[in-house]
Amino acid sequence: MKSALKITSIYFCIGFLWILFSDLFIKSISDDSDFITNIQTYKGWFYVISTSIFLYLLITQEIRKKNKLLDDLKRAKEQAEKADRLKSTFISNTSHEIRTPLNGIVGFSQLLIEDEASDETRQMYIDQINHNSDLLLKIINNILEVSKIQEKMLEPNFRIVSLNDFLRRISHTYSSPKSALSIKGLSFELEISPTCTGLNFETDPDYLNQILYNLIDNAVKFTQEGTIRLRAEKHGKNLQISIVDTGVGIKAEIIPLIFNRFKHYHRDDEVSNGFGLGLSICKGLAETLQAEIEVESEYGRGSCFTVKLPLIHEKK
Repeated sequence: MKSALKITSIYFCIGFLWILFSDLFIKSISDDSDFITNIQTYKGWFYVISTSIFLYLLITQEIRKKNKLLDDLKRAKEQAEKADRLKSTFISNTSHEIRTPLNGIVGFSQLLIEDEASDETRQMYIDQINHNSDLLLKIINNILEVSKIQEKMLEPNFRIVSLNDFLRRISHTYSSPKSALSIKGLSFELEISPTCTGLNFETDPDYLNQILYNLIDNAVKFTQEGTIRLRAEKHGKNLQISIVDTGVGIKAEIIPLIFNRFKHYHRDDEVSNGFGLGLSICKGLAETLQAEIEVESEYGRGSCFTVKLPLIHEKK
């Protein structure tokens, strides 16, 4: 309605001004009636042709705007439907994953109260409650982390970090006899390239810690025997920290999918029962640190996840 009124108003104004000023101009240059008649004929044709072209362009522009608006509305509708599907999937997965450890906590707590079991059995119940509590806490932390990444609420605290001290703290954690890696019978190795001797770099150590812990935990989960290696190298203005394992590996066609939420693959390429947020969180945190994660893998022989980050972050 507004477009039609706009076009009509413009057409009326142009016509009114054309008739008014063109007649005055013609009378000012000649009094010959035959000349004026011929000029009026040409003037009429000129007006018809010029206004037709003008109206064509104006209407085409309005149609183009309308089509663009319709396309934008269609895209917005598709994005809203996609967001709704993702929300439903998120809620479904979250409900299932939270329910599993919660059932374990409730079940073993009831057994602990009601069952007249031996001290050894009661200790097993307590261990299971602790295990499920840790799992539940991890799931809730992952959900909160995903929400922050999605809403771009992460605020990294960049500061200068000593690479040697940073990596040795991680090495100490995983070399401990009580670590999941050691309990599984795997060995842990730390390799720091000579190019990194005494190297300091700028990052948020908490976020980088979270990325590396997630990647190492993933490597432990999918490695049955052999070694997990943490390796650091300097390439130009970038630092590369790699986690190399001797695990099951990943097929080439699966690699582009592993950073998707709720997707977790094991040896048979089927979706496993894991929550499937770890690698997605790693990717989001890496982008926050102006870094990227690259994956190399040979199916059946192992994988290498490399975090490439700048030595000095760019201020935005």
